[in-house]
Amino acid sequence: MSGRSEERATSPAARARPWRAPVTARIASLVPFFVAIALQLAAPRFTEGLLMPPPDIPGIPTGAILGALVLGWAAFGALVVWTTGSRLAAALALGLLTLPSMFGLILGPAMLLILQNLEDLRG
Repeated sequence: MSGRSEERATSPAARARPWRAPVTARIASLVPFFVAIALQLAAPRFTEGLLMPPPDIPGIPTGAILGALVLGWAAFGALVVWTTGSRLAAALALGLLTLPSMFGLILGPAMLLILQNLEDLRG
């Protein structure tokens, strides 16, 4: 009889499943990508300024670098939320990676346009 109880304790069904983020948190981690696609489809002129220098880092427009950083930041947040086994890590990823990337998506192009206009004023 003791063999069966040991077998039951080590069976795959008896092992505790690791915690995974709920579906709502997983979907929330993907929102920056949905927003980027929606912005590109609904208002393509909104992101036109991203690829126009100045300001630029020699050879690469600053907007392209900003866009890559923001989407990379969002991708890292989504990766953490989808793969972590910790509620705290998922919450921190949503708060410190996904949410700021949303601000970067919305405010980044506007900030670059402001910088371009300020540079035009300077002469």
